[in-house]
Amino acid sequence: MMSVLNNFSVSICRGVKRLQSTELGERLAERLARRGSTRSQAQVEPTPRLKMDKCLIVSKVTRYEYEKHAHDDISDGELEKVLRKRGSDYETMLDNHRQQKAFEQGVARSLKCFGIKVEMASRLTYNEDLIKWCDVVVPCGGDGTFLLAASRVRDANKPVIGFNSSPHKSVGRLCLPTWCSNDVKGALQALREGRFRWMRRSRIRTTITCEHKLVDTITPVDLHTMHIPRYVHMS
Repeated sequence: MMSVLNNFSVSICRGVKRLQSTELGERLAERLARRGSTRSQAQVEPTPRLKMDKCLIVSKVTRYEYEKHAHDDISDGELEKVLRKRGSDYETMLDNHRQQKAFEQGVARSLKCFGIKVEMASRLTYNEDLIKWCDVVVPCGGDGTFLLAASRVRDANKPVIGFNSSPHKSVGRLCLPTWCSNDVKGALQALREGRFRWMRRSRIRTTITCEHKLVDTITPVDLHTMHIPRYVHMS
């Protein structure tokens, strides 16, 4: 009888322990769930907002535009003869130029469909006044065009949103994903609805200083093939 009682007592004790451990486990799970929900709520980022009332499209300088700029003293017909004589594929060059400009016009039309004011600028007309005017800078080209557009934006809070105009030829890692180039309106709708995440990038600026009397002895060298006016900053 005692052994049975002892066994019964042991069974009761084990049952109580199981019950306690079960209740403890449930309470612990409930607490963890509460903590998890609190953390998840704290980690949920607010929907980003983007003001896009005025956009500035920065166009890519095509090879054809570069050649026209380099030979601005001759007609288009004469330019064609010069390029063909040099061995350049004139038809491909002109076709790439037309495709680039058609893409830029398509982006402009899509922006205007949303009631957004649009201005367009090239490497030669891109200036501080236009940057101050716009809410968003929209380079259309590749990484080079994106870097050009971003290099002149001094306001760290002014977005630079790039469209890769030739996703079938280049990756354009600084620009929006490839699908955005194929569906510009869909990309703009996603931006307006806040379906994106901000990405901040760092830039490197290099300044070379020297004695004022040595400035006139320095020969500036452009890293870009475009022969644009050179500026020397003296401090």
